[in-house]
Amino acid sequence: MKDVLVVAPATATLTCNLKPCEPVPKITWSKGARDIDAGGRYEMTFADGVATLTIKDTEAKDDSDYKCTATNKVGKAEANAYLTVHSKCQTNQTMSRY
Repeated sequence: MKDVLVVAPATATLTCNLKPCEPVPKITWSKGARDIDAGGRYEMTFADGVATLTIKDTEAKDDSDYKCTATNKVGKAEANAYLTVHSKCQTNQTMSRY
């Protein structure tokens, strides 16, 4: 896996390439120590040996280490990547003219 950098609120895509194995593995994704469930802003796919995690509308809180884990009866393999999320500078106040 490769580290990814996005500017919020862009969509981030993390990709994990797997070598062919039997039986077909179960793919899980985690952020830090917490597992990620598909749904909401998270979309997960696995096809042709490529596991993909897509995070829509990224936010600063998405900036973290992500792990892809492939598990089958024979064992497991893991890969890590870091997602860096930058955001544009904004002000919370309107400026007035004097």
